[in-house]
Amino acid sequence: MKTNFHFDKRKCLLAAGMLLCIFLVFIIVQQCTGGNDISSAHDLMATDNSKAGQTYVLRVGQVGEFPIQGGTSHINIASYRIGKDSTLTAVPWTMEFSTDNGMTWQKDAPLWAVIERYSGQGSTKPMPVDIILRQQPMKADGVIDYDLSTKGGTAPMNTANCYIVNSPGTYRLPMVYGNAIRNGVDNKVAYRPEGANSAIFLTPFQNHLGEGIKRPWLKENGVNPDHAKVLWQDSPSMITGATVKDDYLTFSVPDTAMTGNAVIAAMVNDTVCWSWHLWLTNETLDEPLVVGSLEETFSIAPVNLGWTIDGQQLGQGGNSRTLSIRIRQDEGAGREQTITVTQKGRNDGKPVGYAFCTYYQWGRKDPEIPSAADGKKPRMAYDEKGDTISNFYSSAKSMEATILYPTVHFTDTEDGYPGPYGAGQYNLWNAKLTAVGEQHGVKTVKTVYDPCPPGYCVPTEAFFRFIAENGEHEWKKEQKGQLWKMGKTEIFFPASGLREHVVGSVWYFGTKGDYWSSNFTSQRQSPFITFTDGSFVMGASPRSAAYTIRPMQEE
Repeated sequence: MKTNFHFDKRKCLLAAGMLLCIFLVFIIVQQCTGGNDISSAHDLMATDNSKAGQTYVLRVGQVGEFPIQGGTSHINIASYRIGKDSTLTAVPWTMEFSTDNGMTWQKDAPLWAVIERYSGQGSTKPMPVDIILRQQPMKADGVIDYDLSTKGGTAPMNTANCYIVNSPGTYRLPMVYGNAIRNGVDNKVAYRPEGANSAIFLTPFQNHLGEGIKRPWLKENGVNPDHAKVLWQDSPSMITGATVKDDYLTFSVPDTAMTGNAVIAAMVNDTVCWSWHLWLTNETLDEPLVVGSLEETFSIAPVNLGWTIDGQQLGQGGNSRTLSIRIRQDEGAGREQTITVTQKGRNDGKPVGYAFCTYYQWGRKDPEIPSAADGKKPRMAYDEKGDTISNFYSSAKSMEATILYPTVHFTDTEDGYPGPYGAGQYNLWNAKLTAVGEQHGVKTVKTVYDPCPPGYCVPTEAFFRFIAENGEHEWKKEQKGQLWKMGKTEIFFPASGLREHVVGSVWYFGTKGDYWSSNFTSQRQSPFITFTDGSFVMGASPRSAAYTIRPMQEE
């Protein structure tokens, strides 16, 4: 049989060319699989049908997760086209950015991300583009003239003796006695509780002159401060430029500020009229931990008042943050690829290592300096000039002394006085407490002496009794504290030690925790929760001891 065989030279050359093209693409793909700092990379290869015979290739390497401290990495990008004659030609590309998961896009990256360049001429091999994520916000990411009592003008005024500062910027706070304004109106119960003044019930509460507070603002009580002063801060230059302006204290927090605590005062000459605690932290207290039973629940802050990690910079952020980067070819059909860059937040809000917490004498509004990292000596504190200062101790005979001298630890060693500062009243931290026997069922009604930030107060004794009698308790050796668990709810209590009641020395840091309640036991003692490695129980202590506080959300 004769077979007809026709050799078509043109078709064979075309087939050979196609095989060569496929082979070149395979080789190029192999060369491009080298990505960024991690081995995997995702790709986009597509044919632009608008130009017959042109194949557009865009390859973008993935980027690993950044730590909370930020750092440097790079994005590998290859962008080119394969012509019908198998030639490779670079194709320019451009970037755009989104911080809301692609809902909106901008031409510029946010200030917390520095990208080496936003465009490129393209290349047939992966070329790196450096990316840097910052540890803290830039100055433009901070705030300007932010009113701490109104959340920057977005909420009704809620005043307090403590304000949370989450980022660098310029701030102001109203010169109002404690929480004397709540939800924008006069909160009279906070400074003038209903009842008769007596040895166990103080009303009205007193200012630095020993006079009863008549109205919320200092000026409404004839007090007109002429300047402001930073009394102490536990990291240098956290608070700068403190001054008095139009019934407000104003101050700045520089970009370099670390987390920590400070006390700032309104002054008349050399006299402290009132003082406020500034808690510079990456915490927000926006999500309290809810515990309790069918009969009663308690909403507790995730961390202690004044809680700080040593060496942490302000503005690192509590939650992880993401940046979407879209790379698009500038010709053809505009092939594009989107990658997501992620930066870690804190470790689920749980303490990492030692926790530093401010200490409080019962009934007082101002914090004492926290303990040191190793617990062997007080944490350093600085005045507004940057000079180091120490915790002082003395005796007192009146509540006004605690306002005039917020940096002094008052002892109760003097005889003849019912309390450590001449105040044996039961209601200093709870406006509704009037007599023994009422305390277990009485909620905390916040007063102008309460040291907690807006929306929070010193917890009631009932909360501590509940967690002491319910749930599971586990000592955490590395974190140095007790972990309380009930169902899916966990609360970590750092063993921050205490300042003892005589001279205020730091004791038992890392081995013992003592937390005040707003209730009372007697004119000289108040109830608290105390724990060590093997115990978690209620007790009563002299009010002049300085313990930590776990804020509870107001009702």
